[in-house]
Amino acid sequence: MKHVSKIKIFFIFALLVVLIGSFPLIGKDMFWANIDFKNINFINFAGLGIINSSILLIVTKCKIVKILIQSLIIIALFVLMKSIVNKKNFCLLPISVFLFFLVDRFFFCTMFISSSGFCTHILGSLFTIIYIYLFGQNKIETINWLILFLFGSISCMINPLYSVLAFTVTSIYLIKSIREKEETSKLWCLATGQLLGLILIVPNMNTIYPDFSHNLLEEFIPKMVETNFFMTLITSALILFCSVKVFMSKNSFLTILSIIGISSYLFSSLLTDSIYLNYVTFICHFLSEYFILKNLGTSRIFKRNIDIFFTFKALFIILLTIFGGITYESTVLLYVIDILIILEIYDHVFPTEFLGNIWYLAMVMSIISNIYIYNIVSTKYDEMNMYIKNRLECTTEDINLPSKYKTEYLYDYLPNDKDKLKIYTEYYEIDIYSDTKRNIRFRE
Repeated sequence: MKHVSKIKIFFIFALLVVLIGSFPLIGKDMFWANIDFKNINFINFAGLGIINSSILLIVTKCKIVKILIQSLIIIALFVLMKSIVNKKNFCLLPISVFLFFLVDRFFFCTMFISSSGFCTHILGSLFTIIYIYLFGQNKIETINWLILFLFGSISCMINPLYSVLAFTVTSIYLIKSIREKEETSKLWCLATGQLLGLILIVPNMNTIYPDFSHNLLEEFIPKMVETNFFMTLITSALILFCSVKVFMSKNSFLTILSIIGISSYLFSSLLTDSIYLNYVTFICHFLSEYFILKNLGTSRIFKRNIDIFFTFKALFIILLTIFGGITYESTVLLYVIDILIILEIYDHVFPTEFLGNIWYLAMVMSIISNIYIYNIVSTKYDEMNMYIKNRLECTTEDINLPSKYKTEYLYDYLPNDKDKLKIYTEYYEIDIYSDTKRNIRFRE
């Protein structure tokens, strides 16, 4: 059985290699591809983490390395998510992959196709999921001191947001262990490593916080409604299904209030653009989900996992709104945690390997369809770049792009200002002989 599972994992990895190999280099990834290694100060580099800055410089310059690194990171994320819920239930792996590829095209492009988004937020999500695994499975005490210190340091050199999240959670567990008079030496080792990473990254980070309420209401809530709704709908549907059992066995009044709280956010997201109403219903939805799941069963492991998932989710939302500068791709961790919640419910409610082959087939079809789509998109993108290069080297007029080059599967793939045009021409080695062409606009 283990041999078959390994073959399936390798097959998924192979499909991911083919898929990632079909992604073109777009947008600000060209900026990283143009940077000379001789003129780099990693610590002060654009407010990003040391680790993801280093990876970005490599993957944008070497496509083979990009394919292997991103494939390994994403398969590690999926396998780890399965292990957190149930190591022996293999069908959780294809379910997680299938759900991941249900994101809308724009969100998928900003956090997966984009090397910048991937190396910042997918990599940050991977390290966060590792922390969920370590704390949820009580693995801290089993890890070597040096490995724990190095892991703490490296995980806090990814991105300030994920670094502060990791340090905050470790601090909470450290305080809890001290109060309960438990062994804390390994936690101190982990926290020391994290502190070293924070010392290197925090003084140089770019943080935008005009106002906490502004970040929450004007940036976070609209993006959650727009990007995460489909996953929220799936999670809510499963929890509402489970609420029947909770209604029959627990406090029926609070269960009814929870059902109303979950439903209110779904209707609010669909029917209104009011950020205040969406904010209130979002809070009700969050608390209602937690109440129903905490009362769903008597399993201590299930309850512990739910506590950890919602703790990380709540802390991440708070930190995200404090740091500001919220983008669509910066909410990917919430999407990943929602998938974890779905896996936890699925494993708790249904038998082991329930519909396993069907989920595996659905996952394979999902990846293959994306491979087909992005191979076509990549071909059109290469043709468009050749067209632009020829036009830039032959004319000083604005360039009208044929409609056949327009695509909804990529974003930021056209240089729409002077700086981006400079980066674009340097990457494709386009010889612009006239300074007036620096102000050229592309029209579709």
